[in-house]
Amino acid sequence: MVLLQLAITLTAALAWLIASSARAALAAMAGGGISTALSIYVAVKVFSRDAAADPEAALAAFYRAEAMKLVLTAVLTSLAIMGFRDHTVPLITTLAATLSAYWLALLGNMD
Repeated sequence: MVLLQLAITLTAALAWLIASSARAALAAMAGGGISTALSIYVAVKVFSRDAAADPEAALAAFYRAEAMKLVLTAVLTSLAIMGFRDHTVPLITTLAATLSAYWLALLGNMD
């Protein structure tokens, strides 16, 4: 998942660099970086619990991690938008594109 998000981020940043400017590419990197960093955060929090030993604690860790992810997404995206006021489109479109990695992963796991 994280590798796919990184690939999407780098591809989008390259596209924005070619189509617009280095600052647009940096904004795209920020948008993709937010999504990727939060995926890593959730993975660390969830997989730090042994689900086989204590499934309730593992589920609670998942819920807490997802709740914190929502808060961090709002805060980090707001900060990034303030930092890249002139390039919000690359930031938001790359953030949205990296979120599509979840859908791609789900499609890949369908049998």
